[in-house]
Amino acid sequence: MIHTRLTTLISSISSKITINTSEVEFNSIGSQTSETAFFNVTLASNVEDSYSIPFELKLENASSTEKFNFDYSNKCDIVFELKDRYGDGWDGAALLVKYSDGTADDAFTVTEEDGSGSTHTREIGIGVEVTLEWIKGAWDSECSFVVKKGDGSVIYESPETLSAGVLYSWVNDCAFQNDSYEICDGVQNLEAEVDLPTIIKWEAPASGSALYYEVYRDTRFLGTTEELSYSDETLTEAANYEYSVRPIFSDCVGSLSYIIVEYDNVAENITINATVYPNPSRNDFTVACENMTRVSVYNLMGAMIFDAEVSGSNYVISNLNAGVYFINIETNNGSTVRKVVKL
Repeated sequence: MIHTRLTTLISSISSKITINTSEVEFNSIGSQTSETAFFNVTLASNVEDSYSIPFELKLENASSTEKFNFDYSNKCDIVFELKDRYGDGWDGAALLVKYSDGTADDAFTVTEEDGSGSTHTREIGIGVEVTLEWIKGAWDSECSFVVKKGDGSVIYESPETLSAGVLYSWVNDCAFQNDSYEICDGVQNLEAEVDLPTIIKWEAPASGSALYYEVYRDTRFLGTTEELSYSDETLTEAANYEYSVRPIFSDCVGSLSYIIVEYDNVAENITINATVYPNPSRNDFTVACENMTRVSVYNLMGAMIFDAEVSGSNYVISNLNAGVYFINIETNNGSTVRKVVKL
């Protein structure tokens, strides 16, 4: 038996998720065969550290309904693999790891007893900014290390020549690839036209026909498009941004393609002097800026979690959960964004 023109719908009774892509269509599914559907959801900023999300999956034309739970955790393992080429330890060198959420720094090394290497695993929360610093030793040329996600994908690999100081930093997103999904080709020739708006362009994958494309900026899901371009009109602060694009096929998901965009807000000729203090903070944040009209707070996923009209030069933001946030400050002369860390 073959079912034709099937529509797959996903829904949830949970108030803590937003379903961005809720419907997938199949031309046909044969008896005793399977197909893969991809859905995109966004979690609310106040979701618990561990949360079981209830879903209902419905095949409209086949009158079939399936209920299941997806267990979510906002922490994941990050693995630090340290190697010593000569096999006698790092001779005073160390990898210093700093965390933005107030977790005590780690200083990883390879001791003489460890010999040729050591491995360290840390559970790190989503939204925590992790910074790697190198502490110089006697024989740095023998030292190397790799930082990986729990699924084995590489976050950072040390260069051949290690220099003292900051090497790399990233915001942990716990975005693991499920090995049960086949990985298809990614987009080609990803590029950007930097302006207001910033336009991201790409060419279709070398093989296959994508149904649509998912677009991200840093860790924020921006949206989907069936076109070979996406217009981002939300940039305000001059900074470097990482855009990524992923094609979604009927039977697989494409690999992510990345591009770094250096955005300089040419329209922002008037300097807006805004300060948020203390930063980081364990309690409240005070926004200090002349002629403020509105203050909005966004989490790392781009969801607005607070918004208020303001009149004056000082405003206090309270009751934020631990994490990294972006505060958009609007004034009579324009707007600016400040990044803050709540410990």
